[in-house]
Amino acid sequence: MKKTWRKLLMTVVATMLVASMLVTSASAFETPGGYQGSNIIEYVGDYDEDTYPRQNINASFVSGGIVVDGVLDEAYADVQAKDISNYFNKVTSGDPDATQTTGKLRTIWDGNTLYVAVTVLDDDVVIGDETNPGPGANPAMAGKKVVTYPYGPGWPVEGIQENTDSVSIGLDLFNDKFVFETDTCGVITIGADGGLYYFRNSNIPSLSSALGDPEHPEYMNVIQGYAVAPVFDEVQTTVQIGYTVEVAFYIGEMDPANQKTIGLDISINDVNMVETVPTKQATVFWSHKQADLYKDFDNERPNAVDWGNVKLTGHTTEEIPASKWAIKQILDYVDSASFAKGVYTVESTGVFEIAKATAKTVYDNPKATNKQIADATKKLEEAFAGLRWADTTYPDPADLPSLATLPNPYKFFNSDRVVESIEDWTERKEEILDLAQFYEYGYKPEYDKLTVDDLSMVHVHHDAGWDYSTWIYYPVAVDYDVLHLTFTVTVGDNSETFKIQINAPDEAKVTEAAAAGRELPIMLGEAGDPSSIYNANGFYTISVPACVSDTRTNAYAWGTRTGQFYNLYPYSRNGEDALKEVSNEMAMAWMTSAVIDALEAAKFGTNDSYKTKLKGIDVTKLGVTGFSINGKYAFVAGVFDERIDVVIPGASGASGTSPWRYVYRGQEYDFSGTAFAGSTNGTTKFIAFGTEVIANSVRHNRVRETELFRHFMTAGRFYEYEEDAYGYGTRLPFDQSDLAATLAPRVLIINNTPNDFNDGSVADALTAEVAISVYNALGYDGENLVLFNYRAAVDSGADPHGSDDAQTLRQCEYMNHYFFGDELSEETETRLKTDPFNLKVCNKRTMSAYTYYWGGFNTITGGTGVEGENGWYYYTFDNDDVVVRDGTTLYYENGSDNRNIFRFEEDLSELVKVKIDGVEVTPKDSWAGSTFVEISNTDLDKLTNGSHTITAVFKNREITSSIVVVGAPATGDSTILFVIGGIVLLMAAAAVLLLIRKKA
Repeated sequence: MKKTWRKLLMTVVATMLVASMLVTSASAFETPGGYQGSNIIEYVGDYDEDTYPRQNINASFVSGGIVVDGVLDEAYADVQAKDISNYFNKVTSGDPDATQTTGKLRTIWDGNTLYVAVTVLDDDVVIGDETNPGPGANPAMAGKKVVTYPYGPGWPVEGIQENTDSVSIGLDLFNDKFVFETDTCGVITIGADGGLYYFRNSNIPSLSSALGDPEHPEYMNVIQGYAVAPVFDEVQTTVQIGYTVEVAFYIGEMDPANQKTIGLDISINDVNMVETVPTKQATVFWSHKQADLYKDFDNERPNAVDWGNVKLTGHTTEEIPASKWAIKQILDYVDSASFAKGVYTVESTGVFEIAKATAKTVYDNPKATNKQIADATKKLEEAFAGLRWADTTYPDPADLPSLATLPNPYKFFNSDRVVESIEDWTERKEEILDLAQFYEYGYKPEYDKLTVDDLSMVHVHHDAGWDYSTWIYYPVAVDYDVLHLTFTVTVGDNSETFKIQINAPDEAKVTEAAAAGRELPIMLGEAGDPSSIYNANGFYTISVPACVSDTRTNAYAWGTRTGQFYNLYPYSRNGEDALKEVSNEMAMAWMTSAVIDALEAAKFGTNDSYKTKLKGIDVTKLGVTGFSINGKYAFVAGVFDERIDVVIPGASGASGTSPWRYVYRGQEYDFSGTAFAGSTNGTTKFIAFGTEVIANSVRHNRVRETELFRHFMTAGRFYEYEEDAYGYGTRLPFDQSDLAATLAPRVLIINNTPNDFNDGSVADALTAEVAISVYNALGYDGENLVLFNYRAAVDSGADPHGSDDAQTLRQCEYMNHYFFGDELSEETETRLKTDPFNLKVCNKRTMSAYTYYWGGFNTITGGTGVEGENGWYYYTFDNDDVVVRDGTTLYYENGSDNRNIFRFEEDLSELVKVKIDGVEVTPKDSWAGSTFVEISNTDLDKLTNGSHTITAVFKNREITSSIVVVGAPATGDSTILFVIGGIVLLMAAAAVLLLIRKKA
């Protein structure tokens, strides 16, 4: 069949396949569970629901106003009263006989308000002399503020010494039953003294009590009132026998109606006097019974999984009065630091300002009618939801469609067009990177000038002990000489100077490389030194300077940010400049590129002294690595700088390699009989609590994503379960898996631990799996370029968030194989190509995690059914003009018009000649000012199967690369296949043979 017909047939088939791919359908696969209509499994962790069932209570509907004063209205008289009697000692499970304190819980509702009343019977009510209402330490209990030094002098810890009886209330407004605190779930404490207490984390405010702390970025703002009143003996009316706590919670956000449920738990914190010192004696819970879950409420991880359920009942046909509280919530929010100002379109801002003014007038009017309140509330909520981002390059997140499965990387944004050639993919790749910068990371900025100031050998001395600047421990004092490169970056009138240290490989490796006539690669480490194991295995290492801070206080995240990056590119929370926000990830990607720029400037510049000092260092062979937050930095740096050959993100998870759309909460794995069983005691079975989801990341890591990225979550309901979704962020027009695919044909090595669930263990691997399919569709050998470097699981009770030397050694071995063709051991190759979650570790070890929980790669990529092949995972297209890199080689098949186009990252106006095997050939065509050279078929067809060389000679430099002819055809045949590899720069100035393509 002629190639033209084959190409036409492939186009028809591809069109038919793509047509089926473009129809977004819900997965036909039934997951083993699901919660609140989603495909996410409800995670209960160690909670044993059968043995310790949750408590239930009905909230009866009442008409008329309820006065919140601690004295129970008649409306409470005939409602259910549930005992609060599950005792826990401060340290161990308590004995009911150890205290006489008991409690009763009653709940009622009147439409938009839930009233919670707790009557405590305690014949020894203790109120301390020095109570401090407001923010406290975890757990936030009524008491006095104290400072202790549990970690030694110089490490003060501020806390609360409980010295007052109190009641803690956990409210889970939408009954989501999360382990951790969310923007609709939190804990407050009401003291017997009448004070409101809550946990505040001054370092990371988003870890504070969303229910209690108004400085929390997603403050719930639902406490309409609270009060405490003493309870007296009915006979001896002056004798106090307890106290009543009453709280009114606004619940209008959940559209209250009969049969809807709210999560709730209560604890009575009983303090007694011990030798005149107030001491916590017991915690008495309503629903919580299982002692091994927790002893006290923990605001950051309140374990709402076993909280009780409040069911709304009793409402008939009477009209529910409108509440001004909905107006207050929005007015308070837009007046807080949490709300970015001056970042929305003029039109949507104008509509909102009118609605806000009207609503405020109604709110301030004590005589406003029910209709006025309802109308003003509706218009204010609609106007608030209608605010649209001022930069209209792409649609506002609110205007994007929802997609539960991974988006199609081959489909262009907001279009029916799909990738059908390598040229199309090049264009689509740039679009993906642009979308990610616009919505998630911010745009990688440019600088005006970079100057190498100095490159010199410096003597370094470290005393024995810790070097706290790098957190490296030196068992003995060390002295060594090392290269320091200093460079200055200028942006406008501002300049910043950076210094990097170039650590050399072991001398034996340097000598060996010199003898072989090759220079050695560089491993870049994000914001910390890469392991010295890289040096021992033949790599230079450089620590990329930390140009930003990871500070997450309100004042920093939304105020004045510090660091050399922000000195060059100042940040503003509000106004037009806020539209140019750059995340920490992108700032560090910028820093990584600047380091590479400085290395190239020194290596290929005019300073002969610098060239001499860098002799033996190949600045064009680069890897980048990092772990945890630095793993995120490594991934983003690699994605946005194509000069980096090998990208190794360690436990990068959220905003790194984990797709936002896939959460593995509640999944169970059994690694029996695999290399991934527990590393110490051989633990084989694990239950995942799920990676950091988009809501966690945008709340807790507010310098790691942009303000716009927050808008992919619903304000006031960041953790809302979505119909048929496997995770969150379903309106994102891309996902992290798309970013991984753009690395092709470079190397991606996922470094993680199977049970490091918080940091992307499963989702990172999912990204790698789908990236392999894209690599393969593009014609690259995905299985050899996208790899899994997982160590064994860490046994329960130990921290799985880490890596080991064996993983680093495998990475070193692979990179020497990749860069130099060194033989890869069978053991290393097998380990790097084994995804622990693609083994049969689920459903009694009969299915992979991907198949059992997510319906397989077909379902994950938008297809229907586990066995189907209509998902984009199986998409292929005609690769007649594809460039592929496999290890040390590049594959090329020329175009149907018999043209063989070589592309150089260099202006060809300085091209002198081209040689094949040392013999000069005349290019068929070349274009001065461009980067393309066309070689005649006649010259290429003379080559026999085997190795050859091609050399491009410029005025002051040469580029030489090996060519392997795989199948030498007859002269003029248009199916010549070349393998171009082992790029060697002899005198290159950032001139690297990167791409071979057909001239349009």
